[in-house]
Amino acid sequence: MDIKILVAYHKESTLIENEVFMPVQVGKQLSNCILEMQGDNEGDNISEKNSTYCEMTAVYWAWKNLSCDYYGLCHYRRLFSSASFPILEKIKMKLSYLKAKILNFYSPGYCLCLNSMIHISDEKSILFSSDCFARYVEKKLADMSIHAIVPYPIYFSGLNVYRFFGDHIFHFNLLLEILKEKYPLFYPYVKDCLFGNKLYSSNMFIMKYDVFDQYCNLIFPILEEHRKKLLEMRWCYDLDNEKCFARVSGYIAEVLTSAFIMMLIKYKKNVQLVHVAYYSVDNV
Repeated sequence: MDIKILVAYHKESTLIENEVFMPVQVGKQLSNCILEMQGDNEGDNISEKNSTYCEMTAVYWAWKNLSCDYYGLCHYRRLFSSASFPILEKIKMKLSYLKAKILNFYSPGYCLCLNSMIHISDEKSILFSSDCFARYVEKKLADMSIHAIVPYPIYFSGLNVYRFFGDHIFHFNLLLEILKEKYPLFYPYVKDCLFGNKLYSSNMFIMKYDVFDQYCNLIFPILEEHRKKLLEMRWCYDLDNEKCFARVSGYIAEVLTSAFIMMLIKYKKNVQLVHVAYYSVDNV
């Protein structure tokens, strides 16, 4: 069983590496900071697009250059965890979320983001957590019956996903136009994601090889079509260097990834949920 969960880095931090987690420097082609790990600029790659694609340049690199049973992605500060979320904390969060929903009737726009990330603030604990998850996921995926493992979604109490990405509404309107015309079967899932209050965030996932291939064959052409439309409309001349478009493809990918997960669930694929460990250290 070969499982590779890429851990996206762009700067020095605690190195998460074991038989499952594989550190990858994203945007290495553009960076002045050379990290001692695999870069996303070898083989078939789009490393030079990292300013807009963000961690998705690592996903593309894995798609084109690795051969695995399962592929995954997380971040150096957001990692998968096999730990359980404390019951009392879960109750407190749900009560706070309910309170925010009620307050929204009196003060429209009031929003609380409900997530179940487990905060870890020291190096020893995050390394232990990562090693525990590696053992957990190897056992969990052993019979290859699971199609995907994804983080628990986050919920917004007073906004939908479309409004949450308020600075990028133009891009999401353009995305919907593209999907309606060229990807009509996927369009309803993206629309439901955008106008709902649930998001599988951060482009984090672990997918079986055939599901991962389906995902990449869908997501990357859509992202490229969006870039192509922007250039045709003369909104910009150099997407990868004009600062106003920084990270935009990464944000779009976040919605596309979430919609893809919702589609898997709708088709009754075996999708499992796990928590995220947030490595909250001031100097990383």
